[in-house]
Amino acid sequence: MMNKSERTDMSLTDKELTINLRDFQMNQAGLFYFISELKSLVRQVPDYKSVNITYQSGTSFYREIVPAVLIGQFFGKKMVLKYRSNKAESELEEIGRAMLSFLKLFHSIEVSSGYTADVFNKYGLKTTIVPLKVDEKLFKAKQITSVQPRIIMARRLERGNNISVGIKAFKIVKQKYPRAELYISGDGPQREWLEWLVESENIHGVSFTGSLSLEKLADQFSKSDIYLNTSTIDGMPLSLLEALYCGLPVISTKAGDIPDVIEDGLNGILVESTNYNQIADIIIKLVENPLLAAALSTAGMNSSHSKMSA
Repeated sequence: MMNKSERTDMSLTDKELTINLRDFQMNQAGLFYFISELKSLVRQVPDYKSVNITYQSGTSFYREIVPAVLIGQFFGKKMVLKYRSNKAESELEEIGRAMLSFLKLFHSIEVSSGYTADVFNKYGLKTTIVPLKVDEKLFKAKQITSVQPRIIMARRLERGNNISVGIKAFKIVKQKYPRAELYISGDGPQREWLEWLVESENIHGVSFTGSLSLEKLADQFSKSDIYLNTSTIDGMPLSLLEALYCGLPVISTKAGDIPDVIEDGLNGILVESTNYNQIADIIIKLVENPLLAAALSTAGMNSSHSKMSA
């Protein structure tokens, strides 16, 4: 929930009201504040020409999107959905076709990948692809010349991201390299279970940082020397683009549009999502082959910076 000192996700842009629905997370303790925020929207919306709603993974469609849409429709405003989740296929299937009537109320829907656009198209919804961009002021490029390893997994802790596979791979790496570290930066419904997994397997060196601000995430990237993504359902994760920009050797699955960005063996390494032994072998290879780590780092930065300047 937001308070007066935390309204950082709502901004004025050419008389557009931009709403990040993470501000409207509702739980039993926050019901009163949730209602007060909706009242605040009712007061603000009439002053704007359009309402932009940013939807991210973990947002409740019916509890959070629907009220905002209805308020915008009531005042006859242009509605724009900025869909920032990489789980479009599973979310549309799980929520059901009833949500389509609400999605059709939007005048435009922006997505960040061709994969997500194709999913929406299956449901008869037209979209505009707006590629994600790395914040160059926060994320800094650095050449990796050797690997400890210090691995970062910066994804939401939910089923489709397969974080447990990364943990199992790290356990194998840790046995050979006791100084290895794994940073799990993100939050979600699987966090408690993943923490239990780490504890029950007696795996040391794993840090759950929770959700981080962009500033703190950029700092965490600067402390890491490998980026690992193990998702099975995806579009184009921003954290992967940030890793390339920062020069981290990238190990990722082939989900969604990722193979369009990662050329296997050139600016990253593509793996099978459930094969933690394969992932562990690759991490160990990067530790033992600094020239390979350096080559991936250089190629990753070059490919990212060329796309950013295009």
